[in-house]
Amino acid sequence: MSDFRPGCPLRLLGAFLFVLGSWVAAQPSMCVAASGGVNVLPIPGRLNTSGVKLVVDTRWVDGHGYRPVRLELIPNKVPAAGYRKFRVVLRPNSYYGNPGDTISQMIELEQGSSKATATMPVPQDAMWHSVVVEVFEEGRRHADLSGDHLSWPRGGGGWNWNEGTPGVLLIDAKAPTLAEREALLQVFQSSGTGGLKGKYDHHLPDVRNLLRQFSDTQFQGNFVSDEDSRNAHSVLMLNELKDNAKAEVLPPSELPTKWINYSSLDLILISLADLKDMAKSHPAVMRALADWNRAGRFLIVFNTGEDFAGLEQLEKLLQLAPLPNPDENDTRGWQKPSPYRPGEVLRGLVDNNNGNLRQPSRVVINSGEETAALTKLGFISRDAGLGQVIAIAGDPFPGSEVEWIWILNSIRGEGWNPSIRTGTSFQQRNEDFWNFLIPGTGQAPVLSFLVFITLFVVLIGPVNYYLLNRARRLYLLLITVPAGALLVTASLFLYAMLTDGLGVKSRVRSYTTIEQRAGNVASTSRQAYYASIAPSQGFQFQDDTFISQYEHEPVAFNGQRQNRRIVNWAAHDQQLKSGYIASRTLSQVMVTSAGKTKARLRVGKAEGETLRVKNELSMPLSYLVVCAEQDKYYVGEKVPQGEATLKLVPLTEVSRVLAQRLRRFEPSFPEGYDANMHDSPLDIWSFGPRYYGRYGNTATVHQGASLLERNLAQFSHLASQPLAPRSYVALSETSPEVPLGVPRTQQQLSLHVTEGHY
Repeated sequence: MSDFRPGCPLRLLGAFLFVLGSWVAAQPSMCVAASGGVNVLPIPGRLNTSGVKLVVDTRWVDGHGYRPVRLELIPNKVPAAGYRKFRVVLRPNSYYGNPGDTISQMIELEQGSSKATATMPVPQDAMWHSVVVEVFEEGRRHADLSGDHLSWPRGGGGWNWNEGTPGVLLIDAKAPTLAEREALLQVFQSSGTGGLKGKYDHHLPDVRNLLRQFSDTQFQGNFVSDEDSRNAHSVLMLNELKDNAKAEVLPPSELPTKWINYSSLDLILISLADLKDMAKSHPAVMRALADWNRAGRFLIVFNTGEDFAGLEQLEKLLQLAPLPNPDENDTRGWQKPSPYRPGEVLRGLVDNNNGNLRQPSRVVINSGEETAALTKLGFISRDAGLGQVIAIAGDPFPGSEVEWIWILNSIRGEGWNPSIRTGTSFQQRNEDFWNFLIPGTGQAPVLSFLVFITLFVVLIGPVNYYLLNRARRLYLLLITVPAGALLVTASLFLYAMLTDGLGVKSRVRSYTTIEQRAGNVASTSRQAYYASIAPSQGFQFQDDTFISQYEHEPVAFNGQRQNRRIVNWAAHDQQLKSGYIASRTLSQVMVTSAGKTKARLRVGKAEGETLRVKNELSMPLSYLVVCAEQDKYYVGEKVPQGEATLKLVPLTEVSRVLAQRLRRFEPSFPEGYDANMHDSPLDIWSFGPRYYGRYGNTATVHQGASLLERNLAQFSHLASQPLAPRSYVALSETSPEVPLGVPRTQQQLSLHVTEGHY
């Protein structure tokens, strides 16, 4: 008699292993990275009925931004026999389940081609654990390419990343491609460094000490010495990076050509030599990198030469206009860092230690060698649009803990921390959401409600009864009472709609910087929208604009997003069709753009106490201040498009008036607002993020420290922070350089500040 009876544990175990093995064998073929992988569809064993293969490459850095997902459609018979057009849909899933996001893009397979490629920017604000792919052609769903939950390999552990950890990319021309790195890591894991001899001998810059400043690595605080770094094989560093989803090392050939696809990155490091080569061999990548930098991120360029001899070349590569009076010092006007203070900690760093937020311990310089190294470390910085460029004379790698702290603390406003820079959290409550309301919208019609309900009670009660009783028709009460209630309800609804209007109202707060000599522009804005009836098309922006949703409660009690978003990518625009704006609900987004512009303010020569200008900014200006030269300020009010004359005004008066004008538009909470009104005793019973840690993975963030507010705040203190010569600041009610989600919107209490250099 067989021992394997029904219900036998061994038999059940065998059946389970058989099912598990079958499931594993059926998974799509896949190459992995620290975050994401490469999947080929249809999965092995499934009949290919569509006539094409789909390659989905999701490898990239985890972070809040647009994740570039690379897609390839390969016909089974090459070349393609005819023209075909596919719609590829991605639905990412987080640890807490399917957030309901749907992102789609059209891909055209031309007749006679061997394949079609596309890069789909996918909004990401949480760690993904799988992704569902669906493919449609002429409205028909291809079942062989659709419906599978593609697994999501990710290095490291935890349910989500630390919001305060920057996304870091090292660009090196000799770094292995993703496919080559996969092969090298397999050799390393099977044979160690001995098996790598002759396969890859290039010594990559060792970024481990920079990355070990942060908590998204198991080696945090365990810094490598110079000797260990020199003796370590580069693949050893790559092996550590496969467990760090916030960092990546890539050659230029593996990089996207649109800046928004870098939006999840906060720091990029590259040598001047590689930057120069990239400008020649990959000009589209070079333009994207420069735009990313101008959009408020931070570029670190090393090996710029002794005494920073390569600064002029660096400025030309990044299309940065020379700073005022570049010949007055040996660094072309670039700013030298403040001296390092012993015991200085990394500002803006908050670690999540088992759900407990803590500041890092103080750093103490223990040896004279470290002190000497700090004096030899030479780096300088300058603004680049909204961002900043840091130039390092030599090779900073591996660098000590204090050296990297010194460099990171030199970044304005702890901007390397994405949560601080944006003033936004995607894991915890954003308390500042309610300080940016649109005047006159969304308010409960208390008075009209009282009037209508009083009339309803009087008319439907005693008056209705008296009239029907007099006519001996009391049985009609069964009709008149519901009809009256329906009429009053409809009247209240109609009144509210007419009060708020049928269009879309908005409030925008923006800062734009224009470098007229290079023709570059970058803007960042906070935008609030309110619609009685949400537009059917949702928001529409150009495809070179980065949109980040700003919500009071980003996640619900179960840890999932409360809004199900639909994003459609077209040839030159992005349609945020659903989940971003709803009827009779305040919606807010943070919008960033960077690129080229022809807008400018033409400034003539001063004649006594007047200055002639020509406004070619494509907007009338409510207030204009021009600093023609040191301590010479010319001011104009209600400056129209075209020519105008400005008058010389003392700096103290300019500072006072400008601060007064800006104060009118400052965000403020409504009267009587109490932040505690949103809390509930039931929060603790929800097994979501609040249950494990009410405030997520970062310190509480506020808009006041954001890139937008820091740039606006400087103009409220012009007396202590004067404008640079040959620059101007303009205030306006609208701005063509600020992309809007709804083209025809009624802006109310909007503030647009434009700073330009000519």
